[in-house]
Amino acid sequence: MNDLDKLKQEYNHNLTRYYNGCKYCEEHREEADKWLPQLLKIQDKINELLEGIKKQQKVNRKEILEGFEL
Repeated sequence: MNDLDKLKQEYNHNLTRYYNGCKYCEEHREEADKWLPQLLKIQDKINELLEGIKKQQKVNRKEILEGFEL
């Protein structure tokens, strides 16, 4: 597995965590304040990984929102 594939794999993993976290916060609004800082950290990591991927290839909207095929 090359470096680009590793970035994509980590991006996909963090994107899934982010979406799951958002869903959890929507379902448990009383706990949203507790988990928001963690969600923001995941979002920062996603953006960091995406920038690394964009340096190596063109990225489309679907890949950004749904993740990359490996």
